[in-house]
Amino acid sequence: MKKIVVFLSVICFFLLFSCQSVPQDNAFIEQNSVSENSVGYKKSEGKYDGKYDDWKYRGFGYDVPEWAEPALKKNAAGVKRCLDELNQKEIVLFVQEGRNLDQAEALIYEKAEAHGEELEHFLDFWVKKSRAKKYTVVMIFVKK
Repeated sequence: MKKIVVFLSVICFFLLFSCQSVPQDNAFIEQNSVSENSVGYKKSEGKYDGKYDDWKYRGFGYDVPEWAEPALKKNAAGVKRCLDELNQKEIVLFVQEGRNLDQAEALIYEKAEAHGEELEHFLDFWVKKSRAKKYTVVMIFVKK
């Protein structure tokens, strides 16, 4: 019995004193979080609620970015108009539906590898259309 009490005391001691607070690095958090300035994401105004059931960053209160609509229609020129940083670059758009996000993304990466040119992943987005059972993923690649 004495061994059990000592054992439990040691475990409680480690549990209590092994948890220490670490100061947050606010610069890191700000750099790696979505903001209104990052690639067209803006706070949700609810204008896509009937068109799509879900989309990337919806849970954080962001709308579908302006560039996503032309990207879903495979309109590279429309995407470039929305994203100034792509104006001088040659881009390749891939749009793929899948049962889930992992399947759609895997199929896009296969297509990108088979494309035959060196591509660098620039940006991606996904939507689940209303009453659809599939997700649609859009990935923008920049030619190196």
